[in-house]
Amino acid sequence: MRLDIFFGDDIRNALLAADEASTATARACVAAGGDPTVLRAYLEGYRAALTTVALAFGLEPGIIFTGATPLRVLSAIGHPLEKR
Repeated sequence: MRLDIFFGDDIRNALLAADEASTATARACVAAGGDPTVLRAYLEGYRAALTTVALAFGLEPGIIFTGATPLRVLSAIGHPLEKR
């Protein structure tokens, strides 16, 4: 029988890394002229999935997105979280 122990900080870091990967993908799509509606849906869906994983490990979802997506990505896709 195998015993795995997961530390909250390690899980959080893995989720942050996955979030950064999705942000990098969104940046590339913006640069290529991607459809803002599709990009917004992509980011929101990806973050919903990461939130689900955080909740499964008993983590507060808010700890994942403290860094937030850079405003240039949000503004390029017309994201509702964009600060105007």
